[in-house]
Amino acid sequence: MRNTDILSFFPSAYRSEVLDYFSLAGASGTYNKASGAGIGLSWRQPQDLTSASLTLDASIVANKGFADSSIGVDNSESGLNALTQLGYVDTNWGLALSYRYGSQNSRLADANFNSTVPAGAYTNSLAVAGYWTPSERSWIPSISLGFGYNWTISALDDSQSWMAGLQWDDVIWAGNAIGFAVGQPPFTGSTNNGMLYELFCRVRLSDRITLTPALFYSSSVATNGGNDAWGGMLQTTFRF
Repeated sequence: MRNTDILSFFPSAYRSEVLDYFSLAGASGTYNKASGAGIGLSWRQPQDLTSASLTLDASIVANKGFADSSIGVDNSESGLNALTQLGYVDTNWGLALSYRYGSQNSRLADANFNSTVPAGAYTNSLAVAGYWTPSERSWIPSISLGFGYNWTISALDDSQSWMAGLQWDDVIWAGNAIGFAVGQPPFTGSTNNGMLYELFCRVRLSDRITLTPALFYSSSVATNGGNDAWGGMLQTTFRF
């Protein structure tokens, strides 16, 4: 299982499917997409999906739980990720406060930040994220905001991250979307990964085929020697 899949709802309306960071509500430490053996629980009250609801989710995922025969899913060496989310979701907006504990061998979900938790240490991550969508499709976009903070005991420096995204849905015809996002992947006081931007346009060609051209840019990329980086893509999605 993946820890983000057990959530009653994800606190973002921004859905680009371009840069992975912008799918994590600006909090890649908390929503780190840890995968492995695990268990999860979800509670929602009331159960009616058309009305406002209070939600509570909890999961534990061991992303290295079967690395060898001496490590089990309940061992601190197994890369334990304990995620909890308290949220409030209505028909067109949602807000969530989340926390993730990570044992040694767990990671923040960001390639620019050397963040595997070493032996004898553990990490904590907090996130506050939410979104609002217009009741009717118009020129007004949905708004998604998120902030994350991470601190590690006996290891990595404290870090923080954030993102803001705008998305216009059903542009011209149903299924199309245009979006723009800006943010900063996890950075510390001494290591600043710079800003990250992306722009995309999703065109629904048919019920099963969508075409997505996109552009992205980042300043001071750690994995690029501290230099800027930019690129583009043309993504075709087939659904069967």
